[in-house]
Amino acid sequence: MVVAILGAVPAAPRIELQIARATYDPLDAVDITVRMYNGSPSPVVMQFPQTDEYALALTDGSSAIWSSPAGGKTKHARAFAPGYTTLVTYEWNGVLTDGSAPAPGEYALHGTLLSTGAQPNDRAVLRITAPLPISALAKTGAQVVTVAGTLDAIGMTLHDASGDVKLARRITGPGANLTVDVRGSMAVQPDGTRAFVIERWAPAAYRAWTQPRVIRSRATRRSQSPGENGVGPDRRFLARSIDANVRPDEHGALCVALHTSKPNG
Repeated sequence: MVVAILGAVPAAPRIELQIARATYDPLDAVDITVRMYNGSPSPVVMQFPQTDEYALALTDGSSAIWSSPAGGKTKHARAFAPGYTTLVTYEWNGVLTDGSAPAPGEYALHGTLLSTGAQPNDRAVLRITAPLPISALAKTGAQVVTVAGTLDAIGMTLHDASGDVKLARRITGPGANLTVDVRGSMAVQPDGTRAFVIERWAPAAYRAWTQPRVIRSRATRRSQSPGENGVGPDRRFLARSIDANVRPDEHGALCVALHTSKPNG
């Protein structure tokens, strides 16, 4: 029997997630690229009931532990040419919604196209490794790494079973005996001593964060988050934007999207 194929059915639009690598240290910045694929030979116009065209969420198998902040409510339409269109390159700083660092393990990163009607989605696996022991800093040189330990009474020394390290600045807020993850690198200080220069820090996910979180805003739209002045965990996102699409999330963190194209309408 001969079957005549009159014409192939165009593939439905789909969303794809790409991450720079599969494995990250705790508090390491994760670059996430969100792409939309139009498999038809002609442009496809999609309607969006809000400003956002995508949503990201990280789950631990049972619940969402981080999600990208929601934007405005501006409805718009956008035409997608055949092939791939990059919606955003998003840089997440590795801090969970509750302000803690993720525990070592495997997580699912979900991406959803927030179009009217069908909402294509994709999933990627993200693995978080264990922090290094403090003794490993003797061999890391100027490399940026993540270590974990407890703080001394004044927040200037981090300690674990393998040793301790002087911090270049004080960490205040969590108190002694609370396990914290700290990301940074070793460097020589003005007084000639070596200390761990902090890039960011957060309480470890396996220990509860019970201190009050102080959130304040600046008129420049770059919100001040705990951690900037030693108040608490650092929730800052790294600023990198072409069209200055910057908005603070619900924790006062800075979310910056690098867009390669803008919506129509």
